[in-house]
This record gives sequence, C-alpha cells and structure tokens, in this order.
Amino acid sequence: MLLCLAGLALVQTLVGSALTWPAIGTLYLQGQTNVIDIAAATFSGSSALPLYLSGILYSIGSFVLALAIWRCGILPRWSAIPYALQAPLLAFAISYVTELLGAILLIIAIGWILSSMWKQKATLSL
Repeated sequence: MLLCLAGLALVQTLVGSALTWPAIGTLYLQGQTNVIDIAAATFSGSSALPLYLSGILYSIGSFVLALAIWRCGILPRWSAIPYALQAPLLAFAISYVTELLGAILLIIAIGWILSSMWKQKATLSL
C-alpha cells in the first residue's frame, strides 16, 4: 500500500498541479500558443522520468496489494484480479479507452471488496 501511495504522490508533482494547468489554459486562450510546448515538455524526455517511476511504483504496489487480498482469506479472493489489472491500465494509459477500462476495473474491485466487508459486518453484528 505504501508503494501505491508513493507512486500516487510522485505523479501529483506533474499531473496534479492544480495551480499551473489553469494558468497554462488561460495563457493559451489569451493567444500565447507556445505554452502548449511547455505543457508537452512535462510528459517527454527526462522530465517524464518521475511520471514513469510513479507508474512503476503504483503498479508494483497494486500487484503486492492484490496478492495480499488473494491470500488474506477474509476478502473475496477473485477481487484481486481486477485490482491487479487496473494498475498498469491506469498508470500507463495509452488511450482514453485503456484508462477508462482501468478505472472500471478499480471500481469493480473496490465495490466487490466493500460489499464483502458490508456483508461480513452485518453477519458479525447479529
């Protein structure tokens, strides 16, 4: 789980910058089209290294967490499969479709785990 969090924290330095992207959009709308080159440089060359590293950390962390879900015996075993598959699809999305598929798999896995926990809680409280 810590590897997943480290990967997510690292990607926030590039993609999740809530202050720079609106400013770039405003400058573009004001006619300064060269800001697109600055934005594109964020995702290419050596400046993209933290982005790839974050994807690797998130994917490894998700695989390890999926293995823990599979082995724990309390959570539904098969929910580990969509959880493991979502990581590379989200971290290294090559298109909108793969990113959407990764998000759907994550929702399925988390929903499955939550419903299982909800049922276990209901059985324990009786």
